[in-house]
Amino acid sequence: MTTPNGAIVFDATYGSDTQASGLGPATALYGSGATTDGTAVVTGISTTGVTAGDLLWVQTSSGRQFSIIASVDSSTQVTCDDTLSVGLGQTWAIGGKRASFNNSDSRRLLFAYSGSGDYKAGFVIETETDQTLTGSIGGNQGVSNGYWTIQGSAGSRKKITITTNQRIFYYAGNANGLKVKNLIFACSASSPTEHAFVTRGSTVFENCEFGDGTNNHASGCISDNFSDTLFRNCIFRTPKGIGNGNYSATAVVDKCVFESSTKGIDLYGASSAFIQNSIFKGCTDGIYVSSYPGLGLAISNCIFSGCTTGVNATSSMAVTCEDNAFHNCTTNITNMADSGTVSLTADPFTDSAAGDYSLNTDAGGGALLRDSQATVGSTSIRPFRWLYTAAASSGSSSSSGSKWTTLTDLTGLVAWYKPETLASTYSNGDSITTWSDSSGNSRDLTGSGTTRPLAAANAFGTYMAADFDGTDDVLSTASYQQAPNPCYSIVFEMDVLKNYNGPITIMNQNPPAWYTGVGNLSWVTTLIHSNGKIQVNRFKDTSNAYDVSLDGSASATTKYIMTIAYTEIAWDMRLNGSEVSGGASTNINFSFPSLDTAYIHLGHGGHSSSPFNGKIVEAVVYDAVDIDNANSIWVEGYLADKYGITLADGHLFKNAAPQNSPTTYNATSSGGSSYTNVAAAKFTRLE
Repeated sequence: MTTPNGAIVFDATYGSDTQASGLGPATALYGSGATTDGTAVVTGISTTGVTAGDLLWVQTSSGRQFSIIASVDSSTQVTCDDTLSVGLGQTWAIGGKRASFNNSDSRRLLFAYSGSGDYKAGFVIETETDQTLTGSIGGNQGVSNGYWTIQGSAGSRKKITITTNQRIFYYAGNANGLKVKNLIFACSASSPTEHAFVTRGSTVFENCEFGDGTNNHASGCISDNFSDTLFRNCIFRTPKGIGNGNYSATAVVDKCVFESSTKGIDLYGASSAFIQNSIFKGCTDGIYVSSYPGLGLAISNCIFSGCTTGVNATSSMAVTCEDNAFHNCTTNITNMADSGTVSLTADPFTDSAAGDYSLNTDAGGGALLRDSQATVGSTSIRPFRWLYTAAASSGSSSSSGSKWTTLTDLTGLVAWYKPETLASTYSNGDSITTWSDSSGNSRDLTGSGTTRPLAAANAFGTYMAADFDGTDDVLSTASYQQAPNPCYSIVFEMDVLKNYNGPITIMNQNPPAWYTGVGNLSWVTTLIHSNGKIQVNRFKDTSNAYDVSLDGSASATTKYIMTIAYTEIAWDMRLNGSEVSGGASTNINFSFPSLDTAYIHLGHGGHSSSPFNGKIVEAVVYDAVDIDNANSIWVEGYLADKYGITLADGHLFKNAAPQNSPTTYNATSSGGSSYTNVAAAKFTRLE
């Protein structure tokens, strides 16, 4: 499939459902003379300013209407990725913005029904405005491994309101690879009994709200098989939040809020479900478990406030509950025990009635949670700190103390390659034989013969970088035992854009080579394509399963900090501190397997065409549970300050560099609240 040139954009105010395709030239080309002959060729159109990767819409009478353009053949003809049924004199458009999710033609982009829908892998459907629906979008989705996205535009959630008592999205078949983010789901029907979203299979929900406090569904999101489903940074205001008593397998709920629900999470036969870092406020049952968990249920670092029962299990179950906090609940937990329980005597939140769940400073409430901590080795972990650092990170900030300049005390540090070691050994233009590992783990990168990159002085300000030629240059480590959750942050600049531009790979083969099918994990890698799209791959076991993220984009001759981390069911990626990733995964192992023999390859992506064309100045490989962990946030802050790269709004270290412990790090949230010493320990949980 041809990679789309960007998101397919909707705008209810300025868009058009009769003269726009949603992706292509900003000013749409359109007409009524398109001819299709049952192949992928379309004639009788204009192609001025059109390139491969744009989206063509032809209003055919049957079959597919939307398809990505694979090639521009002439001023009046294109070849598409897909065939279109025979037609003469048909309405067509390329570019511009679509208007409405409610439009019958537009709905084809949002699902594949009995093979007739138009969604394809790699599609990102984005709305810049709120949307209103008169009926459900859905059907038997039926296409697996799609890796597609439905989202509101970045910066604010967009609301989708349905005016009838129906589901908003309904995917009766497997919706593998679907990601939903930055959206609010609401129902304005007088007595809604339906559910906002019904799906199954490898779906990721991020930064979404279910119900707006007034217009709610009976429940937020259900499935008869919550297989490999992730909810992160979501708010549920519906009578039931997640589940509705259906079978739920390998679900992850992380950093979510459940308000006044009958059942916040309703699980039946939960197999490997993980519920963590979440808030349950005023629920009858915060978490309700009505059947024995097949492979285990873990509930940790959650706050239950004003619930009738915090965690209600109908019988004694093998459920792991650790480090949860309870305030003003009639019953905290039934039929199970919670180790490390924090008992609160005061409301911990600043103003939960107004939706402000930051921690207050009241004794027995927020102050107790701020002070609550555990020690793992020499690392101090405050499990509830994310509740207020998330708010603090969105405003201005200042810090005092000395800058954090060494990573050797980083928890889980695997390898560290910095420019100072290059400059101490090489002069400008020298071939690099060894790039010493500064982590103390002796995982040096080495090169040989003509495949060695060159030392480039003053490539990043005054810092020396390794310059890779894009043909065959590569630096590799000897084999080592990789940690279970490989994560890396790398600072690079591409000289030119080319397909399969691979700055770094961790794989179980040397020299780097295409998928080998050896062991549980063959590789993790990042590839950048000629259109700037970033692809993240994880090849795993002999089934050749892989994960792909195509949300991010990069340009040549621009300096980037790129962080890649594996979460429980998805890859996450940040580019200069802005999260831009998220393809959901297939064939997931929640416990990421270690590699018996791992190698780090710098300047190569493993693919035969993937040698990197550009400069790499610093790379850090470490172990991390997900991209929101303290490690990656601190590393990005350190790298941004060192190389003068501006981090995205909302990053904890956008306005001040990380400091050595102990440090004072003060912040003011976007709402004006002040927070003092929000990052007092370098490895405090910062989500």
